[in-house]
Amino acid sequence: MRARLDGLRNRLRAKDDELGRKGLEMEGLAREAKAEIDRLTAELAKERGHSTALTLYYDTTEPQMEALRQELSRAEAKAKRLAREAARTTEAAKTSCRTLRLALTDMGVKARGVPDENASALEFCDWNQEADCATAYGDCGARVSAAFTLGLLQQHGCEHGDWEVSAQDISPALRAWRRQFWQKDGRYAAKARLLEQLAKTEAADQGEEAAGGGRGGAEDHPEFVRPNFLSPVRLHDFPIFAGSMPKALRSAPLGDWRSRNEKFVAAKNLPKVRYLLRPVYRDMTINGHNYKVVNVANWMRTHPGRTLEDYDRVHVTHLEGMARFWRNHRQTDRQEAIAQRRYALTIVSPPSPLRCTISVVMTNLVRQITPLVVVLGAKM
Repeated sequence: MRARLDGLRNRLRAKDDELGRKGLEMEGLAREAKAEIDRLTAELAKERGHSTALTLYYDTTEPQMEALRQELSRAEAKAKRLAREAARTTEAAKTSCRTLRLALTDMGVKARGVPDENASALEFCDWNQEADCATAYGDCGARVSAAFTLGLLQQHGCEHGDWEVSAQDISPALRAWRRQFWQKDGRYAAKARLLEQLAKTEAADQGEEAAGGGRGGAEDHPEFVRPNFLSPVRLHDFPIFAGSMPKALRSAPLGDWRSRNEKFVAAKNLPKVRYLLRPVYRDMTINGHNYKVVNVANWMRTHPGRTLEDYDRVHVTHLEGMARFWRNHRQTDRQEAIAQRRYALTIVSPPSPLRCTISVVMTNLVRQITPLVVVLGAKM
């Protein structure tokens, strides 16, 4: 019986130990679960804060996103409009190129390097710019030729209407005259008309000489000139349209320029005819500004593809920049001192015995101090 009680006691003790161990395990698991719950609660609070921040961020960025959507829609509309404008520009450039090519072909110029139908607007614009430069030179040549022709006809007494020298009036008239001149027997007809006019002028001059007692022949004038009416006209030999020059430039020089500019024209099978050579003024006007023809020609030669408007704009910009520089220029202290020393007026009194004595004494002192300074410098 006693042994049985001991066995029960031992089993109860073992059960108590197992229950204590189970209780400890339960307490450990409870602590771990509580720690896990705390961790999850902290993470949940953090996620809730992050979610709140994201919600606020999305709420604040929604107007910006809407503004970006509107700006994107406007950019797309602008891109479509620019595409349509680019297409219209390309079509306009293509039409201008085609028109300019037809005009050049009508003038007898062989146009080369013309862009094809699939070229870009930039290529069409470049070709148009080069062709415009050629037409500008043609207009300049037309002005020179027209001015020379009008002056020559006026000098020989041929009555004609005043032509307004411009690219719209002179070029078509000159092209028509050129076509008529280069037609069959056109040169001979023009030469015959010119010789007939020269003969009339000579008869009128002979009548004046018979009335006034004569004024000498061609041998008395060493400046005899035989012009070639069929030679090409050079730009620097004749004036550009005199109507675009200021009145001060068109006025005749002092003295009787008619007597000093008398020349003689000799035509084949006709006696010599005297005519008056008008003074040549080599100035031209661009946008109201006067320029030398030589300067403009040199600039156009060194800047191919540019126009007279570009020369005027560059020259005016250069003058404005130079004026702005000198208007804002400030001399340095050294420059002001040099200017004051160079241009200041100093009153010099006549020499006195006291000044001469002081000068001699200072010179002797300098001569005595200089070797001493040299010796001290060598010792140091």
